[in-house]
This record gives sequence, structure tokens and C-alpha cells, in this order.
Amino acid sequence: MLLRRLLPILAAAIVAPPVHAQTLADARICERAINGNAADRAAMQRMARGSTPVAQFAAGCMSVMAAQWDSAAVHFDAAAAGNPRSSAAFLWVGNITGHLARLGNVQVKVRLAPAIRDAYAKAITLDGSNIDAREGLMQYLLQAPPPLGGDKAKAGEQATAIAKLSAYRGLGAQLAVASATNDKPAVERLLFGATTQFPDSVIGWANLSAVQADAGRTADAFATITRWQARDTHPMFALFSIGRTAAVSGQQLTRGEQALKEYLRGRPGAGEPPLANANYRLGQIYERQNRKADARVAYQAALRTNPSMRDASVALERLK
Repeated sequence: MLLRRLLPILAAAIVAPPVHAQTLADARICERAINGNAADRAAMQRMARGSTPVAQFAAGCMSVMAAQWDSAAVHFDAAAAGNPRSSAAFLWVGNITGHLARLGNVQVKVRLAPAIRDAYAKAITLDGSNIDAREGLMQYLLQAPPPLGGDKAKAGEQATAIAKLSAYRGLGAQLAVASATNDKPAVERLLFGATTQFPDSVIGWANLSAVQADAGRTADAFATITRWQARDTHPMFALFSIGRTAAVSGQQLTRGEQALKEYLRGRPGAGEPPLANANYRLGQIYERQNRKADARVAYQAALRTNPSMRDASVALERLK
């Protein structure tokens, strides 16, 4: 009789939904909140009420928004301890520990390094689809010295895993590994592939033309930009790339000057080079044309919008 009374209770316990915990969706809300999304900030504020693991996670996000890094670390550690099955919690333990390491001296970096690596690895073990954690671990493996677990081959394994989850983010990961290992042929191969696989993205066009120009292959760089312009995607960025290629190579200077002037008359969108960069490249073109007064004006314009632009400061000193 007692068993029959318990059976409905046991069944209800089996089918009842689990207590809400930090999920990868919560991690994305946290990231958007940190980036300024008002609705997601309000959601984090609501979640932060109480002392549950999910409240600790949200409080950690709120601390990041306030640049209270030690407080954020305490809250994310509590979130992970309270819900050791949460990939999102361990992701953010890795994120905030990594940030604290970057702020610290060499001793702090060495002390925190294993915790960064282990937090990302734990997040991946709990949920292999956690791309952010895979990217975090990949960056750690690329940047840490071998005595602290740095391993570029293992970083490449993470990049491959990321590519299986997301072709676009995988491309970025594979580019990061190729750049870190100075594998220039792989970088160019990946960028060329991006122009066909993701033709509406600037990642392939802008970077491929820059790589070609910097290698002295000016004709290839201009050909890449011509193909890009034929698609009529991101026309402003393409104009900047024409100017940059002319400035770097010393070729097609008139075309580069006209392109940069047109760029400066517009309003660069998110992700496009700031006007300071365009003024700096214009100054380089003027220098190549021996138009020193015009170059000086362009470099000064670059510094007005970006006073910390060292290249423009050095260029001005050179013109004295």
C-alpha cells in the first residue's frame, strides 16, 4: 500500500523539469548584457536576486558590467560550485580568471594559468558544443608557454572541433592558429577560401588583400579588391582597402587618394576602419607623392580623432 502511494510521487519527480541552471543561453544573455543590451541587462538584474547558483551567475555578470573583477570571480566561482554541471558557469570562471591574469604581474599569471585552462576544459567536457569555451581554451593553448601547458598542436585540435560546430567561427579559429604558427600559406589559403565560402563577409576580402599587399604582391591585392567590389558588399571597406594597398605599395596612388577621400566623406559603420586610420593612410600616400604639407595635415587629422595613434605621431616627427 505504501509503495502504491509513493509511485505517483516518484513518477512526478522523474518527469518534473530540472531546476533552472546556468545554460549556454544564459551565457549569451550575459554577453549581450555586458555589451550594452538593455533588455538583457534587465534580465540579468532579475536573475541576480537571491543566492542560488543562477543568481550567483547573474551577479557575476553584473559585476563584470561594473568592472568589479574580484567580485565577478567570487560570484562565478560560487555559480560553478553550486552547479558543477553547468558548462556556462565554468566558461565564465575561465573568462574572468583569464581577465584577472591579464591584469596581474608575471607571478599572478603563472598562479592563475592552470585555473584558466582547467575551467575551459571542464566547460568543454560538460558540453562539447560550447564554442566559446573551445575558443577560450584554444587561445590559452596558443598564448601560454609550454611549461604552463601551451601547445599549438592541441590548439589546432580545438580549431578543428570549432569548425565542425560552426564553419564561420571555425574559420576564425583556424586563422588564429595559422597566424600564431606563422603558417603564411595556410593563412592565405584560408582567407581565399573565405572569399568564396563567405563572400558577403569582409573577413576574407579585407584580410586577403592586406596580406597580399604586405607581401609585395600588389597586383594580386588590387585584383582581390576588384573581385570584392564586383559583389557590391561592404563598399566602404573596399574603398579603405584600395587606399591601404596604394599606401603600402606606392602603386595606383591617385586611385588610393580618391578612394580614401570618398571614405572620409562617409560614415564608417560598425566593424569598418575608423576615420583616423583612413587619414593615416592618406598621409602615407601624400608622403609618397612628396606632398609633405598635405601629409602633415592628414596625420594631424588622424591624431585629432585618435591621439594614441603612434604611427601617425612618428610620421609627423619624420616630416619635421
